[in-house]
Amino acid sequence: MMEEEGVYRPVTAHMLHEAKYLLMSDEKMTPILDKAESIIIKSPNALTDKEKEQYKFKLADLVKDLRDITDPLVEYLIRSELINLSIEIFLRSNQTWRERIKEVSQQLELLDPHFLKLLKETMNLSFSFGELVDYIDDLLGGKRKIEWVEEGKV
Repeated sequence: MMEEEGVYRPVTAHMLHEAKYLLMSDEKMTPILDKAESIIIKSPNALTDKEKEQYKFKLADLVKDLRDITDPLVEYLIRSELINLSIEIFLRSNQTWRERIKEVSQQLELLDPHFLKLLKETMNLSFSFGELVDYIDDLLGGKRKIEWVEEGKV
């Protein structure tokens, strides 16, 4: 489960790490607890240039969708995706693990109160999302180029 969740949302690793005192009596759990500990101790890797470009593309796609829609439900759903993506990018840029959902607001407040304010404004459909997008673009090193090319084996 820890491998399937990926390295940027180690939920199971956190769960095992927090429950280790209850699980320590079972010798079979020792290697699993050690793996969970190794995941929690390391900070997430810094964003690579390729990841930054991929995030820029996702962000630009969400912004385009937001400008094209008129349905309030769809707008709310896309704004939710934008907020979630912004949190992911912000935490990756700060090389910080995402806290449990109930604690994310406190985590963001400690890291950057201005960013949290932008997120809360974006939740309100009457507010523009432009400032949040500009903030995230700055974290990624600028806006996405008009042409986006992914290099790799085809």
